[in-house]
Amino acid sequence: MSIQINVDPNIQHLIKGFEKGVQQFNARSSSKAKLKVGIDEKSFTRPLGRITGQVNMFESAMEAANARVVAFGASTAILAGVSKVLKDIVKTSIEVEAAFADINRILGLTNAQFEKFGNQLFDTAQKTASSFQAASSAALEFSRQGLKTEEVLKRTSDALTLVRLTGMNAKKSVDLLTATVNAFTDLDTTSAVNKFVAVETKFAVAARDLVEGLSRVGSAAIDAKVDFNELNALITAVQQTTGRGGAVIGNALKTIFTRLQRESTLDALERFNVGVRDIEGNILPATRILDNFAEKYSKLTDSTQAYLREQVAGVFQANILSAILKDLNKEQSTFSKALSVSTGATNEAEQANLKLNQTLSALLQNTGTEFAKLQKVLGDEAFLKMLIVL
Repeated sequence: MSIQINVDPNIQHLIKGFEKGVQQFNARSSSKAKLKVGIDEKSFTRPLGRITGQVNMFESAMEAANARVVAFGASTAILAGVSKVLKDIVKTSIEVEAAFADINRILGLTNAQFEKFGNQLFDTAQKTASSFQAASSAALEFSRQGLKTEEVLKRTSDALTLVRLTGMNAKKSVDLLTATVNAFTDLDTTSAVNKFVAVETKFAVAARDLVEGLSRVGSAAIDAKVDFNELNALITAVQQTTGRGGAVIGNALKTIFTRLQRESTLDALERFNVGVRDIEGNILPATRILDNFAEKYSKLTDSTQAYLREQVAGVFQANILSAILKDLNKEQSTFSKALSVSTGATNEAEQANLKLNQTLSALLQNTGTEFAKLQKVLGDEAFLKMLIVL
């Protein structure tokens, strides 16, 4: 009996083991048939090719396998990317369509009119480097106020500019601007934002503090005969002196303005020769009363100062009143300088926007907004119309 075994010539220990085993078998066997083992070293191969002569074939096989793996991975990634893009197009188109439908439910425009409005809204978002979600949210809030489309777009642009400069969200910006122009009816949102930006640029006060302060005290300021520029300047002076936030300052001024309308407060000030009425007996504007109070304040005794502070501001807002009086008593007060800047504001917000639009982050946001617009168009032309047909 003969058995042919092919082995690797480099593994001699296996060969010797086989030979030794055959010898032992033949020695113990009583049969005439003996095992014969022939080692064909040249024909021995491993599963991936011969270890000697077929090394190149093995490398080629591995390169081919790698190429197939890379090609499969690339094709899978492309297909996954295409799938994601298609999903994003459908999703964006549906979201934009829903937002537009919600807005037009209130505005009641024709298809042609609303198409124009939609394009202008996208342009507004790009101009202010805002997302479409923020733009549509602001436009929806202003639409609910019964405004015309031109005013909706104008106020949306102003609100988004404020969002960009202050970091607040779109809804809060809309609410604060609305509260401001509702209180000061002779003011529009564009002028308000310009004045905020003008003062912020010149003084150590944030536009966000100005807006929040004004929103807290607006109606009380009107009752106290304080105009927008004066209020803007007062908040600036207090914020720069005390470092308190706009909401805190606004609440303090509301208390002060309200108390300055009380007869008891006015009588207390008049007893110390502080002018509070004009020659006809009408109550002076609050800023005039505070200015007159500041002139007398430093000449009063400590106890009288404390008494009048409590009469005018109460216990909790006395420090804010002290900051106002101290500033008004200066030869060059922050209040007077900020008042001048606020009154002379022109297009500061637009200029700030133009500068910010040159930044990389603005370019990236605008690209994203433009892509959302493209996705909406693609979705309308392909998927939504296809769904309608189906």
